[in-house]
Amino acid sequence: MKQRLCVVGGGFSGIAAAYMASKKGFDVTLVNAAPFLGGVLHSTEIDGYIYDLGCHLLDGAYSEQADVIRDILNYKINPYDALYASVFKGNIRIGSELCHVANSHDQTFAARILFEMLNNITDDCGIQSFDCLYDLLIDRYGKTAATILRQAYQKVIQQDLRELDSVNLNVLNLRRLSFLPDSMAMTLKKILKFDQRIAARSVNDPLKFRQPNSDQGYRTFYPETRGMLGFCESAEKKLNELGVEIVHFARCTKINSSINNTTLDIDVKSETKSMQHTYDSIFWATDVSELASLMGFSEDVSLYNTSVPLVLFYFNVPEASLGDIDYVHNYDEDTLSFRISAPSKFGNDTTPAGMGYICAEVPTKIYSDLWNMPESFAEVIWHEVSKSKVLRDVVTFPGLANVLKTPVSYGLKKIGYTACFNRFCEQFWGRGNIYFSKKAAFSKAYIFEELKNVFDVEL
Repeated sequence: MKQRLCVVGGGFSGIAAAYMASKKGFDVTLVNAAPFLGGVLHSTEIDGYIYDLGCHLLDGAYSEQADVIRDILNYKINPYDALYASVFKGNIRIGSELCHVANSHDQTFAARILFEMLNNITDDCGIQSFDCLYDLLIDRYGKTAATILRQAYQKVIQQDLRELDSVNLNVLNLRRLSFLPDSMAMTLKKILKFDQRIAARSVNDPLKFRQPNSDQGYRTFYPETRGMLGFCESAEKKLNELGVEIVHFARCTKINSSINNTTLDIDVKSETKSMQHTYDSIFWATDVSELASLMGFSEDVSLYNTSVPLVLFYFNVPEASLGDIDYVHNYDEDTLSFRISAPSKFGNDTTPAGMGYICAEVPTKIYSDLWNMPESFAEVIWHEVSKSKVLRDVVTFPGLANVLKTPVSYGLKKIGYTACFNRFCEQFWGRGNIYFSKKAAFSKAYIFEELKNVFDVEL
């Protein structure tokens, strides 16, 4: 008799967990609060345009993860190695999405950062030794670089790095620092301690710093048709083919666990009914603070959650006007947009013939004028788009095609989260065969790494 597994959450983590579990022979049920799979990967379809929620590409540089995603898409993919750039202090750096902290300074300034890093590198305490992300950055890169990053990321996350837990290092793509010329960075990266801290560009070799597939030569890819909406639709179809029972509009409201199994009470909004099922194992693929509450943990984990509200502006433009740069990260505090991208270039059938679209992602606060009246900022945002290199030609303001708002673009953790989370893990990890991610995994690669640990080791 098959072991019964319930996956709670229908984002990328939940999709991958349900896929992997079914392949291992589990009888899988996926409980999803939304009416569709994919979470932030799900696109919006309006008047012949399929607008992704920001800029999304699928990682083809890690073999096992890429194989799962390609199989979900039935190998209907479009290999696409994006050309990206970053802007800081008005300087554009092609081939890097990181904040290049030495852009506006001379070699003496870069040498100062290197000297501070070298002083700290011999006494590496590790990520878990610091509660505060900013303190970790000082230890990892030195005070000079950490101060610049704090300034740059104030715009990106609308929060102070000094208030965030060190677990956000990976979430915010701060594991490596960009500050040196590529030739010098490549030389230093031959030393492991520097390789773990220093970034170098790989624009001419997208797989240079990644584990390559044995049979593929591309770094990233995209669904062949219908954008990321196509991925979400294919995921639902593939999971159904694998025998996964998908329950949409559903939330877990009660957990009763024993040594051998766990019973879940599940409310299904679309059918105004409750379900009660017993499972041999549970994988919780959504916010762990909700799980902690349901399991009776004495602390409120949700108090450590914080998020980045985001307004997304969409502009429809002639396809021929799109430039060579696919997306740009702008860290300058005198601009509103952080990431400007042209997702219509990545695949097919996301726009009418001859047209493309640009998406500008603008971090803000819930109570701001930009959040309350985004349409009044459309021309300001378009001006930033026109200067971003994502456009090849100057295009007259085309009007705002669409605007979307999300109060949670991605979740961050406040100081104290790691200590609280570790206490929760000590008490509840594996109880009633209930498992969840032990890391703040935002990128698909980190999510997949966590899932492998659970399904290969624990289950």
